[in-house]
Order: sequence, then C-alpha cells, then structure tokens
Amino acid sequence: MEDHRVANLLFEGVHETGPIMLWDRGTWEPHPEFEDIESCLRKGILRFTLYGEKLKGGWMLARTNRNAPRPVWRLSKLADSFAESTTDKSILE
Repeated sequence: MEDHRVANLLFEGVHETGPIMLWDRGTWEPHPEFEDIESCLRKGILRFTLYGEKLKGGWMLARTNRNAPRPVWRLSKLADSFAESTTDKSILE
C-alpha cells in the first residue's frame, strides 16, 4: 500500500476498501544493524522499535515464504521489558 497523506492520519470511517479505524499511533526506528530498510526487506528480515500508544519496544518483521509468488510476512514481538508487563493492560484483552 502506498503512503497515506498526512491529512488522512486521523481518518476513521468507511473507505472504498472497507472500514478504517485508528488503532495505534506513534513512531518507529530501525535497530542500528537494520538501518538500510530496503536491503533488509529484500533479505526478508527487519528489526525495529515501536514507540506507540499501544505497541512499544522491539519487533521483528520476517518473510516466511521466500520462493512464493506473493510474500507472507510475520510480525513478532521481541523479548524486552514491554513483552510482559504487570502494570500495562494487554493489547489482546
């Protein structure tokens, strides 16, 4: 999907593709050894940190089907202080 215009960052409602809901917002940055984003995505792995309102800490995006015509990506939470918190509500609840 192409990048969204800044004017649409807070849009919620129905779009021609279906309903749109703002679920989280924040910023992200790649881990130091993964700063060449395009190269990492070609290789099929990217580690990054999220600074969202809901999602925080280290994450990994990994391609799971190297030889398939259409890529399938897996998003995994890395083990860090945000992986299991006794003070924050689980995003799964």
